Amino acid sequence: MQRPIAVDGAVLEFDVWEDQSHWWAAASRPGYGIALEARSIDSAGVSLVRVDDLEPYIAGRNQRIPEQREGT
Repeated sequence: MQRPIAVDGAVLEFDVWEDQSHWWAAASRPGYGIALEARSIDSAGVSLVRVDDLEPYIAGRNQRIPEQREGT
């Protein structure tokens, strides 16, 4: 099955595979390919954008890890 997903504002058609708890999607363009794996999110709500500075995302992730471990 194919499904549209926005990539940097342009809509690309992705091949999509699903099971009961996950979905996977793949698309390619000249010079690059994109592969996605997700769960607990509808693919209709996905929009991909280029991120040039990953540091804020990594810092936020690193902060959440100990908080999540305390909750277990």
